[in-house]
Amino acid sequence: MNDLIYIGLAVLFFVLTYGLIAVCERLMEDKP
Repeated sequence: MNDLIYIGLAVLFFVLTYGLIAVCERLMEDKP
């Protein structure tokens, strides 16, 4: 049970990090 919780937190953290990087790259591309 605890393993599933740790895996879920790891996946959630990875998704949030990937999303943040994607947003930063998009903002950089929009700048002239």
